[in-house]
Amino acid sequence: MSNNSADAFYLHCQQKLENLHANNLWRNKVPRQKINHQNKTNHIYFCNNDYLGLAQDPLFFDVCNKAIIDFGVGSTSAYHIQGYTDIHEELSLEIADWLGFEKSLVVSTGYMANLAICSSLATKNSIILQDKHNHASLIDSARLAHATHGTHMRRYKHHDIQSLTKYLSQTKTKYDWQFVISDGTFSMDGSTVNLEELYKCCNLHKAILMIDDAHSLGVFGPQSGGLSTKYPETKPHILTGTFGKALGGFGAFIAADESIIEVFNQMARPYLFTTALPPALAAHSLAIIRYIRNNPERSLSLQKNINYFKQVFKEKFDKNPISDFDLQPSNTAIQSIIIGDNATAQKYHQRLKKNGIDVGLIRPPTVPINSARLRITLSAAHSNNDIDKLINCLWLEKSLTKHYV
Repeated sequence: MSNNSADAFYLHCQQKLENLHANNLWRNKVPRQKINHQNKTNHIYFCNNDYLGLAQDPLFFDVCNKAIIDFGVGSTSAYHIQGYTDIHEELSLEIADWLGFEKSLVVSTGYMANLAICSSLATKNSIILQDKHNHASLIDSARLAHATHGTHMRRYKHHDIQSLTKYLSQTKTKYDWQFVISDGTFSMDGSTVNLEELYKCCNLHKAILMIDDAHSLGVFGPQSGGLSTKYPETKPHILTGTFGKALGGFGAFIAADESIIEVFNQMARPYLFTTALPPALAAHSLAIIRYIRNNPERSLSLQKNINYFKQVFKEKFDKNPISDFDLQPSNTAIQSIIIGDNATAQKYHQRLKKNGIDVGLIRPPTVPINSARLRITLSAAHSNNDIDKLINCLWLEKSLTKHYV
């Protein structure tokens, strides 16, 4: 049965897809290989967020199995119905103690944690000021607050305290509340926020500071606690983080003073109206946090790999005139090489993949136009030989492109 409106809509969708192909923006999902515990694989992955190499560690499988036996696979319902267990409670207490906050709340995903922040706390007479390079979930959180409450949002220049100060000065007398929101470590370039400077600026203007520390947790700081343990005197008012990156699991949390957490517990729609994190995953994250708090070897190994990559990359590429890869300044596990146009970045990505090297291919709208990049993520599980192979392949591809393309 024909439906003219539906047919027109299907055509509209098809045209959107064709535009993605035409602009080299098509994204493919490729099933990854199964875990090989004998470590015999022809592929080396530099594209995931398993910074400490814990996601596949059998050491933590038993705690998941026990939680499944005790509670089943799924959590069966929302947190306030039957989805909350003593494992979730224990995990919340552990996070608060680890990062130095009064209380924390376990949330099902990092996106939901960030989405909850602005929509739960902001009002019509509030303004949200965000770093221009913040994660999409933080931007969407402010958009949801605007749709729900009419909250205003401005985006200050990346890492630019003067730009932020200008906005804070202009809006101080116009709004009841000013919220400043930033990533801790920015996922597309690997740079880290100057937390001490940001904290002082917010304190001066009486603004509420919120940090998403997803890519810092486990990577640096005392007890591998990221920015909160590295700079305990300048902790943000609200901190979010995930279990799905350095901790190798799934899920997220919000940490703050008790009254703020209780607002989320009682009022945050992304928390209230979704199925709770499965107990097995909560148990896994609890075991991981306790492990990394007392065993710094993983984060130290990661730091060694970061330093080794930067050193070898510099030696290889800085001494030869054919080399013009734009490696972004970063002391974190995220090392981004800006290529520029989408087609060239895609060619590099495909040729590296044929050589057994998987890196991230990042294109607009995730990053600005003409800043397509290869995003390399390092892990404690990588060896020097793995990193050497990556850099040698990059060198070969760059040399071939310079001379023959």
